[in-house]
Amino acid sequence: VEQQIIEAEHYSSISIMDGLGTNNWLNGPKLRLTTESPNTSLELYSILPGQWVEYQVEIEQSKEYELEIRYASFVDAEIALYVDGQLQANHSLSNTGQDYIWQTSNVPLQLKTGKHTIKIEQNEGTFCMNWLRVS
Repeated sequence: VEQQIIEAEHYSSISIMDGLGTNNWLNGPKLRLTTESPNTSLELYSILPGQWVEYQVEIEQSKEYELEIRYASFVDAEIALYVDGQLQANHSLSNTGQDYIWQTSNVPLQLKTGKHTIKIEQNEGTFCMNWLRVS
């Protein structure tokens, strides 16, 4: 639903198996209590290149929207955004200084009325995500 915050931990699918390292230790997407005040939700962190997370959204009107991503990162990162399996944008997330210093990045997306799957795939770097919103 438009304007509704989607908490990072409310994903519909995630690439956990892509992150299995030696001795079956998980290298990649994890959840922890967010460092962003008021610290009442979880954040997704340690997303590595090639790993992804998907969210389900329902759009009421066909038009261009902004996908707001609330993130923190100690390095520059680049993500690929897919809608229903189709690449919509490659987007840079600037270094915020630390993985507990938060900012919001906006990505324009053309969306049609109906239900959609938004996939965020890590291309370069890493970042923490607290929430996203279609506005």
